[in-house]
Amino acid sequence: MKNLADKYIQLAESQQEQMEDFARIGGIVRGNMSLGSPAVLLNQNVPGDFPTNSMVGNIGLTVTRQVIPGFGLINRNLPVVLGSAFSFADFFNFISRKIIASAGIIVNVFPDITNNALVFRFTDGFGGGEDLILSGGNYSLYGLIQGLYNVKATIEKLRISLPTEDNSRLNAWQRDGLKLATLSWLSAFNDNPVTVSRAPGQFNRAIYDNNIPIEISNSQSVAVFIPALPSTELSEVTDITLYFSKIQRI
Repeated sequence: MKNLADKYIQLAESQQEQMEDFARIGGIVRGNMSLGSPAVLLNQNVPGDFPTNSMVGNIGLTVTRQVIPGFGLINRNLPVVLGSAFSFADFFNFISRKIIASAGIIVNVFPDITNNALVFRFTDGFGGGEDLILSGGNYSLYGLIQGLYNVKATIEKLRISLPTEDNSRLNAWQRDGLKLATLSWLSAFNDNPVTVSRAPGQFNRAIYDNNIPIEISNSQSVAVFIPALPSTELSEVTDITLYFSKIQRI
């Protein structure tokens, strides 16, 4: 059975135009992604399988929440979407609108290819308007999502590093936190909330972990809610880290 590095090489070659950030040198992926060590790969009961709860790689993403010039604040937690390649055909517009359908907020999502980012633009109809800019940094955000047309990935842990340690804001944010969403090829939609909690032994009160396995694929995604801005700020940054335990062809 081919090991994980070989799978990445196959995926990179099949998605070469969209996934130029893959480095095919010694099975190491450039940017914020790192593979398990060879020692982990060789110590298996079943060839090619990883031990339970092991991490085969991680990706760091950034969300910048900022007020659109000329608009006011939107006093709500707002989501960005990760995964669901079917939904990426319209840059998550359909699924984003479904997720916040009951909030009375309008969202439009559009690409910023130059900056390796997606912009989720929210307006509330009452003068409030904010952008949530999801950025892949050194890792190809577009390669990550488009690769899910034929790859399914299991996120063993999703860590959210929030911009605040203020308890009142954290309590308000936790009510939303995460949602798992499924959007099939024929647009059947459902979503389910997920409870997140502070990392055990974590001194930074703004770091929260979800340790329930999450699958992202061509139809599955996770919506990560970003806390509402305080009245004193026009911009804040939230970091999202995805720890993968399994990556497989569909």
